[in-house]
Amino acid sequence: MRMRATVVAAMVVLAAMAWVGAQDQPQEKQQKKSAAKLTMPWSKIESLTDEQKSQIREIRANANAAIKAIKEKETADIMALLNDEQKAQAQAMTEKQTSEKKSRSDKADAPVEKQD
Repeated sequence: MRMRATVVAAMVVLAAMAWVGAQDQPQEKQQKKSAAKLTMPWSKIESLTDEQKSQIREIRANANAAIKAIKEKETADIMALLNDEQKAQAQAMTEKQTSEKKSRSDKADAPVEKQD
């Protein structure tokens, strides 16, 4: 029972971190992330109608959502196996990875200064 409570607490923390991270992004970036892209080879087919493009985007969005759900379940199932020390290590590594990813993203978004 204690293990289950710990797993639930870890999932709540991870969900909160994801929510806070999403709130830090500008609105247009969030919209781009949520909209599935038309990728190759579909993007190169010139005869696709707007309806077909829309349907492909919807299919990709559904697939992306399913993949995300599978990854979240995988994480929850693995976290359920870990002891408290291992969970703390996993959480620290996840936070570090998220921080590094945000740092790289911030650097990529920073304006480039011209050198004279």
